[in-house]
Amino acid sequence: MKSSLLIFNFVIFAALGCQTSGGDVEGLECENWPLEKKYLNVVSLAHHPDLKEILAYVRDRSLATSLVSLKSDDEGYEPSDVKKIKLPQGAQLVGAGIGLTGRPEGLFWEPQKGQAAFVIRHLRTGRLLAKGQGLNTKGLRYHGYVTPFGVWLLMRSAYGEETEPQTWQLVKAVVHKGALSFKKGLTFTGRLKVVHGGAGQWQFFWLRQLKSHQNALYRYRLGVDQSPKLVHSFPMKQVDQWGVGANHDQFLLFYQQGDPFAGESKLKGFVQKGKVKVPFARPLGDWDVINPQVVFDQGRPYILALTWSGGDSYVVTIPVSKGAKGLPKRVGPFEKGTLLQQTYLSSQGVRLIMGQKDQAFHRYRLCDLDSSWLE
Repeated sequence: MKSSLLIFNFVIFAALGCQTSGGDVEGLECENWPLEKKYLNVVSLAHHPDLKEILAYVRDRSLATSLVSLKSDDEGYEPSDVKKIKLPQGAQLVGAGIGLTGRPEGLFWEPQKGQAAFVIRHLRTGRLLAKGQGLNTKGLRYHGYVTPFGVWLLMRSAYGEETEPQTWQLVKAVVHKGALSFKKGLTFTGRLKVVHGGAGQWQFFWLRQLKSHQNALYRYRLGVDQSPKLVHSFPMKQVDQWGVGANHDQFLLFYQQGDPFAGESKLKGFVQKGKVKVPFARPLGDWDVINPQVVFDQGRPYILALTWSGGDSYVVTIPVSKGAKGLPKRVGPFEKGTLLQQTYLSSQGVRLIMGQKDQAFHRYRLCDLDSSWLE
């Protein structure tokens, strides 16, 4: 398999995994994380495509915090396989990637002598590279993007769901002689999804509802475009479950239509490369897709999503092609409350980061889905 695309979802949950009457689902191999009992809690765990690593922010029983990195293509994970750096107490990982200097860098929010500050640290040593203050984040949620083109923060109100229309503010972090300053940029009002498009590039897809009852989709490539560009408009009374994917110059939009309770659910959309736009549609019957994501295998996109059917949850794999017919493949059922947090391609096939919150604790499961499911 070739390079992967991650659809990155910022809702932090964790995982326990799948169940059937006979144990794990055929074709799905999973490992629980954390692996070491000394970790009291895994605050967050996510795959970072430019680093080709999974980064886990963990807290042990002494409440000390660490950042643990795991190579994302490993066949299995053992405690001895991971790298770990100690962090100041209360530190939070905001974003990670390859920075301007070509080093693996992380953007952190850290307490600094009674007040909070954003800092950039080397991800291998924990060494402080830059720090800055003066950005008011009270009542806001934020995520960072560390790229070869620069460092950005995307901020929105801490109130309301991420799937609801929101106002998003893009802020650029300027590094100069070890100091960070912040410059506010574009504002997006509506629904926003951010996906990795390869080669250190993050792409923003902004969905606006116009006064004419049209939905307009804009595309903005971080560090490349000066302003968002309109790529598609379509009439729709309501947009609930929708998704996007990007792979260099190729991208796709998809959305769910029809009533799953009436067995009329279907997924529709298009794939665009250059100026060529190819529509597709796939029946889903009584399935309702949740948190749909995309991987690209040798340039061909596949949609993966959690689905509900008959009270059980499954992961469904949907090849994107114009002539596909019939219901897609699905694997499961999974335990109640399990969420699909991330998907990406590895040398083992499709890797799923599944999520579930168990009382006050997060638990993760890293699952490999056999490549035969991408057929």
